[in-house]
Amino acid sequence: MPKKGDFKPLSERYEVADNGCWLWTSTKNTGGYGFFQVNDRNISAHRYFFEFYHSIRIPAGMVIDHLCGRPSCVNPSHLEVVSPRENALRYTSKKTECKRGHSLSSDNLYLTPEGWRQCRTCEQTRKKARRDKRYATYYARYNAIADGKP
Repeated sequence: MPKKGDFKPLSERYEVADNGCWLWTSTKNTGGYGFFQVNDRNISAHRYFFEFYHSIRIPAGMVIDHLCGRPSCVNPSHLEVVSPRENALRYTSKKTECKRGHSLSSDNLYLTPEGWRQCRTCEQTRKKARRDKRYATYYARYNAIADGKP
């Protein structure tokens, strides 16, 4: 974190990549999104660049989607205002594997009624774990009653 009094202009806090991304080189959060401080307040770099270059405020409840898929990119032409749901749908539609490494192909892909993509293998594992837990609870109670315990 820069010390108080250290100042570097915003134009010197990113580098332009070959693909057109403006990659933030200064402070980033754990998700890889750039930020800077003004009066001890953290400002998201990508949100600031979008509002500054497009001269509009981001509506309340809306988020910025990185069309290039890089959280550190602050290029205003790579950013778009979308709803949180739309942002999540776009993110999941780009994924080819679930977080456990199963393929999200047609055989293993389940679309929820809300339009979310889920891994069938992981969903079956979750259902089995819930079922096993219910059975264990049921049989623990059944055995306690059969043994004459309240």
